[in-house]
Amino acid sequence: MFKRHFTRFLSVVLMVLIAVGFISGIGASKDKIDYSMIDYYKARTVSDFIIKSKSDEGFSGDDAAKAETLLGGATVDTGVSVDLSVGEKRSLRLYFLDFDNWNVNVPDIVKGERATGSAQIYAERSDNVIKGYEVGDEIVLDFKEILIKLSEQNGAQISAEILRMLDRLKPVNVTVCGIVQSPLTFARDGEPSYNNPPDLPVQNTTTGTKDMDVLENILFISKTVIPTYKDAVSFLPDDMNEPFLKDGDLYVAVQDRNRFNAFSADYKSYAEKQKAELKESLADAEILTLYDNYSFNSLKSYGEKVENIGYVLMVAFLFVTALVVLSTMIRLIEEERSQIACLKTLGYSSAGIISKYILFALIATGIGGAGAYFVGIGLMRLIYFVFNYSFCMPPISAGVVVVFYIIAFAVIVAGSLLATAIAGIKMTNERPADLLRPKPPKAGKKVLLEKIPFIWNKLPFRFKSTEIGRAHV
Repeated sequence: MFKRHFTRFLSVVLMVLIAVGFISGIGASKDKIDYSMIDYYKARTVSDFIIKSKSDEGFSGDDAAKAETLLGGATVDTGVSVDLSVGEKRSLRLYFLDFDNWNVNVPDIVKGERATGSAQIYAERSDNVIKGYEVGDEIVLDFKEILIKLSEQNGAQISAEILRMLDRLKPVNVTVCGIVQSPLTFARDGEPSYNNPPDLPVQNTTTGTKDMDVLENILFISKTVIPTYKDAVSFLPDDMNEPFLKDGDLYVAVQDRNRFNAFSADYKSYAEKQKAELKESLADAEILTLYDNYSFNSLKSYGEKVENIGYVLMVAFLFVTALVVLSTMIRLIEEERSQIACLKTLGYSSAGIISKYILFALIATGIGGAGAYFVGIGLMRLIYFVFNYSFCMPPISAGVVVVFYIIAFAVIVAGSLLATAIAGIKMTNERPADLLRPKPPKAGKKVLLEKIPFIWNKLPFRFKSTEIGRAHV
């Protein structure tokens, strides 16, 4: 039977291979993105909360300890980040961090080496918007210019005393020792800066930032580079010495890293609850969560869109596959009318006869489904690779994603076997004598003009015969 109907067997195998492969590949892409996002979140200790002080005094050590205690032993890094406007809708972000105790939002060094001194810094790698730097580039940090520009952006005014101190500061020369990929800024089409209006909603598409102020460059600098008052006035007493830029940021990573689970409902309620408690405890501060992060939000949004496409394709492919299998099996069974008649005459039951064709369909769908698993993996990896055009994607997770494959395969097998059973039942319900006769042709139908007598009756016979012939072709 398989040799005689090899072409039909192959058509069913290929149809199932394509249908299940495409459904599982596209549908499972979202889960693969989620698993990769979770692994990246854990590996880089991504911050769940960024607490930004609204005061020039910044945060004290007690504030950091308070946040750590409130969040149940969370990991807290201190630092300060400023966004300086460098052009129309373009900003430069400067992170001042403790390189010796960098535990949260640890970037991946993609080129160069680790910083070994305060004069060495990291630069974010270039993308569609970020211009980037090269290893070995020297950068001059003029803290007088930085602080004046920062005050102008915030609508504040620097006192005359501080300005006189700033006049005494010398520019600091630093060198880029490494190009890094930050776990907070992996979208390639522009990361929104802090210079956007505070009431602007968080975007979740790569085109949503086209009218926003975005980051043109990001530099990671050791906090020890920040000058102090004594650098300007050497005779100043130690108890009056302070850095010109104080710790204005707390980067908080919660202890339970499994809670995130790619923005699960439990994580959302947890983040909202903890954000409210942090606001009560640290009144003069702004609390940012991962839901305020453009890169994570847009990646999650695009993953959900791909998943929705997978559901639509599942319905479409299931419908098409069922039609193809039904058509194939009806024609196969029609060709074996005489064999079925002989089997019924010999006493074979209808169930026994139908089981032969069900086995045919089962083996065909089984082979197609087995191959579809690898087609799905290949397509899923291709989609993940395509995402790199809009995101610096984290390393792909090694987790196995089979939910979409199992659902698609099970439904298509069930649909194929049901279609085969329907075609078989219809054929075995006929009498052996009728099955031995050729299948009678379908009765002819009237053409449209025949249903309009006052037109049809006036037409010549030659025209009528031509129209009827066309209708029966």
